[in-house]
Amino acid sequence: MLLETIREITKEKRAAKKVPCHALSVEVRKRMHMTEAQIDSLVEPLIQSGLIRTGRTINGKYYELRDGSDKGA
Repeated sequence: MLLETIREITKEKRAAKKVPCHALSVEVRKRMHMTEAQIDSLVEPLIQSGLIRTGRTINGKYYELRDGSDKGA
């Protein structure tokens, strides 16, 4: 479900031609109605499996799909 939420946010940003088109943690939390700690526990296996990568911006964390993980979105 988390990966699908990240895909949706990324797809919407691409369609709107927003750059960068990664999913900010605040966007993910709002859509999933979860705390940052809950999201963090779900994100770790996705990072370990290579499906997403994470980083920091001025606005907080972001989640970015790795190459090929947005297929079928």
